[in-house]
Amino acid sequence: MTFAGHIDHSDLPLYYKISDIFVRPSVIEGFGNAFVEAFAAGIPVVATPVGGIPDFLTDPDHEPDSEPTGIFCEVHNPKSVADAVAKYMGDPILTERIRKNARELAAQKYDWDIVAESMKKRVFEPLTKSG
Repeated sequence: MTFAGHIDHSDLPLYYKISDIFVRPSVIEGFGNAFVEAFAAGIPVVATPVGGIPDFLTDPDHEPDSEPTGIFCEVHNPKSVADAVAKYMGDPILTERIRKNARELAAQKYDWDIVAESMKKRVFEPLTKSG
C-alpha cells in the first residue's frame, strides 16, 4: 500500500493507471473533479457523503435500488475507510460492477464536451439573447 500524498496534475494519469482504489475521505467537498477522474480511469472510489459527492456517487448499502458507483465511508472515521477498502478487496464482483457503472457515468454525464455544450445551452445562450 502506498499513500502518495500530493501529486502534480500532470502526473495523475500515471498514478491512476497504477491505483487499485481511490480514497478521499473529505470533510467538506464541492463537486470533486478528482472523483470523476477516478471514475473515468476505472478506479473504484471510497468517499464521504458530503457536499456534492452524493450527486454522483451511489453506494449499494445506502441506495440498494440504484446502480452503485462507489462506496461511502464516514467523516472522521478511519475504521470506516478501512471497512470500505476491505469491501472492495473482498468482493470482486461488486468492485467490477462499480467500475463499470462509474466509467459509464463519467462518459455519459461528465465528459468535458458534454459539460461545455450543456453550459452553452443552459447558461450562455440565454444570457446572449436580448429580449
